[in-house]
Amino acid sequence: MTLETPQPASGPFSRSSLRRYLTLFVVLINVLVVVLAVIELRRSLLQFQERARIAADNLTRVLEENLSGSFDKIDLALLSVADEFTRQTAAGGIDRQAFTECILRQNGRLPELDSLRVADAQGIVRYGVGVDPAARVTAADRDYFIRLRDDPEAGLVFSRPMLGRISGKWTITVSRRLSGPGGAFAGVVYAVITTEHFTEQFSWLQLQHRGTIALLDKGLVLVARYPAPAAGSDVIGQVKPTPQVQELLQSGRKEGNYIANSPVDGVKRLFSLREIPNYPFYVAVTLTLEDALATWRDEAVFVALLAVGLFIVTLVSSRFIYQGWSRQAQAAQALGQARDMLEERVAERTAELVETIGALELAKEQAESAMRMKAAFLENISHEFKTPLNPIIAFTDLALESEPSPDQRENLVEIRKAAEKLRGMIENLIELTSLDSYRPEPGPVSARSMLDMLMQALSPEAREKGLALTGAVEPGTPEVFEADLNLMRLALMTIGGNAVKFTKQGGIELRAWAEKNGNGFAAMCFAVRDTGIGVAAEKIEAIASGLCQADAPLTKRYRGLGLGLATVHKALELLEGRLEVTSEPGKGSTFTVCLPWRDDVSGSEAS
Repeated sequence: MTLETPQPASGPFSRSSLRRYLTLFVVLINVLVVVLAVIELRRSLLQFQERARIAADNLTRVLEENLSGSFDKIDLALLSVADEFTRQTAAGGIDRQAFTECILRQNGRLPELDSLRVADAQGIVRYGVGVDPAARVTAADRDYFIRLRDDPEAGLVFSRPMLGRISGKWTITVSRRLSGPGGAFAGVVYAVITTEHFTEQFSWLQLQHRGTIALLDKGLVLVARYPAPAAGSDVIGQVKPTPQVQELLQSGRKEGNYIANSPVDGVKRLFSLREIPNYPFYVAVTLTLEDALATWRDEAVFVALLAVGLFIVTLVSSRFIYQGWSRQAQAAQALGQARDMLEERVAERTAELVETIGALELAKEQAESAMRMKAAFLENISHEFKTPLNPIIAFTDLALESEPSPDQRENLVEIRKAAEKLRGMIENLIELTSLDSYRPEPGPVSARSMLDMLMQALSPEAREKGLALTGAVEPGTPEVFEADLNLMRLALMTIGGNAVKFTKQGGIELRAWAEKNGNGFAAMCFAVRDTGIGVAAEKIEAIASGLCQADAPLTKRYRGLGLGLATVHKALELLEGRLEVTSEPGKGSTFTVCLPWRDDVSGSEAS
C-alpha cells in the first residue's frame, strides 16, 4: 500500500485564494441561516396567533352554549310561574301561599337566580323570594315593566344592568308579562340575576394569558366581566365598543375576531365575539398577545442564539480549516518519514515474529516428546509394579483356598487387601498422569445408564460393608446429554469409590438431574451423598480444588495417597465442569458434579 504525500497548493488555489473562498462560504452560509430563521419565525408567529385565535373562538363557543342553556332554563321557570298565575286567576283568585310556594320551588331549582318575583299591574312587588308586601317596593318605573305593560307581544324581556333596590347588587332582570281575563295586563314575573353570578361562572374556565371574558347586551352595554372590575369601578353598564366591533356588527356577522387595544385597560388583545342565539347578548373573550406569544418570543430568542452560535462555529471552523491546510505540507513530509520508519519496524517485527513462532513450535514438539516419554515411562513403571503384585495376589488366593487356620486366613486377607490397594494406587497414578495428554471426545451419554453403571460397580463393596445403595434420576431430566463418557465414568467412579470407602454404616445415595434457566437447561448434575465421616469446613475448598485429603490421620487410616480427588479435578477441568462439596463432620458428605449443558446432542444412541 502506497501513501500519496499531498503537496502544498500553488497556482489558482493558493493561500490567499483559499482565504477568499472560505470567507465567501462563511458569508453565504450565515446569510442563508438568517433568511431561513426569519422565514421560520414568521411562520411560527402566524401559527401562534392562529392557535390563540382558535382558543378564543372555542371559549366563546363554549360560553355561548352555556349561557344559552341557562337562559333557556330561566325562561322555562318564568313560563311555569306565569302558567300557575293564569290557572289560579281563572280558578277565582290567587292563593298567596300556594303561589308563593310555586315561586320558591322554581327559584330553588335554578342556582343562577338571585330571586324570582311577581309584581302586580301597578308595579308593586307582591310575591317572591325576600319580598315584604308591606314594604310596597315598586318596579313600575323600570324599563322592562313599562315595555311589558305597553306591548302584549314583547315576550321575554331582558333589562340593562341596574342596581337592585332590594338586593343592592348589580343585576339584570329577565321578565315576562302576566295576563288576566281577556288578556288584560295583570303584572310581570321577573327573575333577578346578579352580574356576580356570570363572573363566577366565567372564572371556572381559568383563563391564561391575562385573558378576559365579557357579556354584552345588544346595545354593547357591559353586563359582566371576568376578572371582575375593581371595587368602585363604573365599568358595568357602560358602553365602550371598539371600531372593530361596530364594523363587525354593521356587517351583519354574528361572530368574528380581531386584534385591537382594549377600551378598558388599553392592552393590545385578541378579541373573539359571538352572538348568543335567541337572546340579546354577545359573549366576548380576549387574550393578550404579549402573553399569548411569550412562548414564541422564547423560541425567537432561541433561534437567534442558534444563528449566532452557528456563525461563531462556521467562523472558527473556517479558521481551523485554513490553519490545517497551511500545516498540511509539513504534515505530509512528516507522514512520509513516519511511513518509511513504519515499514522498517514492520519488517523487523515480522522477522521477530517468525523467529518466535519457530521457537514456540520447537518448544511444543519438545513438550509433546516429553509427554510421550513420560507416558512410556509410567507404562513401564506400572508394568514393573504390577509384575510382582500379580503373583502375590494369585498365591494369596491359593493359600486362602487351602483352608488355613483362622490367624493365617486373617493375615492372608490383609496381604490381599494391601496388594489390591497398591494396584489401585498404581492405576490412579497412571490415570492422573494420562489425563495431561487426553483429548475429550464429547458424545451422547444416558444419565440413567451412567447411574446404573455406577451402582453396578459400587454394589459389591457396598454390600460387603452392609451399606444401602440407591440411585434415582429426577423427573424432567433429559434422557441424553453431551459429555465425554470416559471422563464422566472416571470422575463419578472415583467419587463413588471414596464414598463407599469412607462410609462405615448408613448408605450411599446417587442422584441425577438437569439444572434449568429461563431459556432451557443450564447444566447436567450428578450427586453422590454418603453418611460417612464427613469433611471439616476448612478442608472443603482444598478438597474441591486439587490434591488434598480430608486429614492426615485419615490418610494413614484409609491408606490413600490423595490422588482420587486430584483425578476428579483434572477430569472436570477437561469437561469444563465444576465440583461442589457440602459436608458435616460425623454425618456425611455430598459431592456434586455439574457439566455445562450442550444443545448439540446427536440423535445417535446414548452410551
